[in-house]
Amino acid sequence: MNPSFADLPSSLIEVIMSHLALKNNIRASAACKSWYEVGVSVRVVEKHPWLICFPKRGNLFEFRDPLHLYTLGLPELAESTVCYSRFGWLLMRKATSKDVFFFNPFSRDIISLPKCKLAFEHIAFSCLPTSDDCVLLAIKFVPTDNLVTVSTCNPGATEWVTDDFPTFIRLFYMQSNLVFRRDKFYCFNAEGTLYNFDPSYRTWNYICADKLICPYVHEKQYVWREKAVVLVEKK
Repeated sequence: MNPSFADLPSSLIEVIMSHLALKNNIRASAACKSWYEVGVSVRVVEKHPWLICFPKRGNLFEFRDPLHLYTLGLPELAESTVCYSRFGWLLMRKATSKDVFFFNPFSRDIISLPKCKLAFEHIAFSCLPTSDDCVLLAIKFVPTDNLVTVSTCNPGATEWVTDDFPTFIRLFYMQSNLVFRRDKFYCFNAEGTLYNFDPSYRTWNYICADKLICPYVHEKQYVWREKAVVLVEKK
């Protein structure tokens, strides 16, 4: 006759608490013992991003968190560059062989990938490379044919799958970085077109956003020229 929030099933409380930011999670955990226990179990402490500095010579890398400085010898990363980073994993490419591989600087785990024959301009991955759902996407624009070449791969696969797609109504000469959000990869060009690739159905689509055409000021006048644009993922 007197229902209480404390009587909710723990599974339902867990769903509620998992959607709360850290500050609100702490506040809700003060409601009662059952909410406290569930809140602590799903609480994610916000952490600072790490900065990795590559040496000009040698294999001694600097890590900043950013309050402290650490050094670590990583011969595994010799003559390689970072193409993409997410979830604490680095997607690396060798300067000489052009081979790509995953590297975790904390555990020093390496996940090898099949050789990517596409001379890609951008590359990204969707989720943790240790999960079964991880997808890599490499992309390159072919200006002579007005095509976008897309290659995809899963960790553990033996080869990349490549397809060509028309760029539809607009040239794709200026693309942004790649961002993965809700099962699709997105990129944006300076002419106001948002493109997306769905790896599940292997479809390439676009949305025109003319009001977002990217200008810049030149001699106190707006001019329309090629300019890089960057996509970021909002929490």
